[in-house]
Amino acid sequence: MTLLRLYNFFSNLLPLVANIKVPQLAFNKGLWFHAASVGEVNASLPLIQFFHNRFPDIPILYTVMTKTGQNRARTLLKFKCNTQVIPFPMDHPPSLKQIYKNFDPFALIVIETELWPNLTLLSQRFGVKSYLVNARLSQKTLPRYLLIKRIMSKVVNSFDLIFARYEEDKEKFLMLGAKPEKILTVGSLKYDIQLSSIASSKRLKRSDLGYKDSDFIVVFGSIRSKEEDEIVEAIKKLDLHRHPDIKVIVAPRHLDRAPHFASKLRDAGIKFVFRTQGFNPNGRILILDTIGELVAFYRIADVAFVGGSLANYGGHNILEPASCGVPVIFGPFVWNVRHEAKGLLLCKGGFLVKNADELASLILRLRDDISTLIEAGINAEKFTREKAGVAKKIGQIIAKRVGLRPKIGFRIKPRD
Repeated sequence: MTLLRLYNFFSNLLPLVANIKVPQLAFNKGLWFHAASVGEVNASLPLIQFFHNRFPDIPILYTVMTKTGQNRARTLLKFKCNTQVIPFPMDHPPSLKQIYKNFDPFALIVIETELWPNLTLLSQRFGVKSYLVNARLSQKTLPRYLLIKRIMSKVVNSFDLIFARYEEDKEKFLMLGAKPEKILTVGSLKYDIQLSSIASSKRLKRSDLGYKDSDFIVVFGSIRSKEEDEIVEAIKKLDLHRHPDIKVIVAPRHLDRAPHFASKLRDAGIKFVFRTQGFNPNGRILILDTIGELVAFYRIADVAFVGGSLANYGGHNILEPASCGVPVIFGPFVWNVRHEAKGLLLCKGGFLVKNADELASLILRLRDDISTLIEAGINAEKFTREKAGVAKKIGQIIAKRVGLRPKIGFRIKPRD
């Protein structure tokens, strides 16, 4: 028995151990998107918006692995009425065949790393073009896939096209046996996501928070537990008593760390206030203990440090402040965002520091060097905007390949 047949044998037994049931589908003749969880769903939004703007009548079916991802997809797709989000049936062949038959998609669009053998191989059997978008493979995943290269080679070659983010992603898919002509390196959807997020984010005014236009606002965003001590040390070195115009805002990556960070500030003799306690920090450090406001605070900042980078977490979203036209500072541990970090350093929109001393010194230097500060902010925003447009590029290629045309009539199955 071949590995693929063995895999299918166990896939068919899934209903014995899991509740796998495909709900009644409300539409047909549309686009089928598939993602693992919240991150991948977020990544797909610019592409969905492209198809919605060009082909507003086309239905979208979205299968998502996790419940949180399903909820996120439903929230993001509220603007589009002819959509349906359902759980992914765990590569169970009969369930997938049911979806292919009943939904009869124009195309299957898989996001990032979701390489399910039956999902994509069945697309060929049903004559459905399939695409892997924002394609990537982590250093942990690749060795595992190479152990079953005979299967994975068939899977990756079952896609009509693989839209790789970067050349290193392309090389990994080639290692799995993908044919070179099936891979296009188009860039990352991250930049499109960021511009879309900034455009729809909450807006604040400095005056609403008790800040003056002349204040120098520093935001420490997405701070992780192992770098909290460094951030407290950097704040101490900013000498806020000597520099009262410097206003500090700190956003822990996880809300449950807010009290712990506050305790460290208290031990250092630094006054603070939580965001949930009021709008006016009144000269104190503001700790964000709310959800969904970080981008709004980046908007009013003069400079931002993005956490997860002074300790070995890999770095967090450095494009958020960059998209707001804010110079970005980060530490040496940026392997999660290495391409973005390299780009920001090259365009002089970002700055690398190694410790609290360098961080505080750089902030004070930028405060005193307005021309460098302004130029860095302009460069950061320009870098983000120039890298955007990937969703449009991918969308146009897919639309052309599957024969979609604006104003095409779509046959919609009525709801029962």
